[in-house]
Amino acid sequence: MQKLLTICLLLIGTFSKAQTTTLSDTLKATITTELTVVSNRPFIRTLVDKTVLNIAAKPSAAGQNALELLKLAPGVVVDPNENIQMGGKNGVTVLIDNQNTQLSAQDLAQLLKSIESDNIKEIEIIANPSSKYDAAGNAGIINIILKKSLTNGFNGSLTGNFTQSTHHRSSA
Repeated sequence: MQKLLTICLLLIGTFSKAQTTTLSDTLKATITTELTVVSNRPFIRTLVDKTVLNIAAKPSAAGQNALELLKLAPGVVVDPNENIQMGGKNGVTVLIDNQNTQLSAQDLAQLLKSIESDNIKEIEIIANPSSKYDAAGNAGIINIILKKSLTNGFNGSLTGNFTQSTHHRSSA
């Protein structure tokens, strides 16, 4: 009896038809030919372990060098003798593309003066370095990330500066 009942139910299910309804779309379709998304990255981004300066986001940075840009960085002080301090301490480790510079303070200042802002992608300021960095940079670490050059070969730059006051001072 159960077999007969099961077969009858299966046959009834196959002969019954499901309802089909068709809904017409009432919304009009519009096609956009071009869409432009514009966003601005902030000049200073604060992350968990570091502060990042996006040089391209600051138009007034054009024509400046890396040492002048460090004067704009929060927590970084460049004294008149061009020594770099963080948190009131000397001995800041400066990396260029994650490579330690190993230079004296005067040579480091000259190197930073030779790097134009147009060649800098961003500057990372690490006030409390993690264990992946050398312990020598206990005052802090500054990592200058350069833009990748698409051309191979030599390059150079020539800059000049003149400041007029009661005592003339120039540099080249």
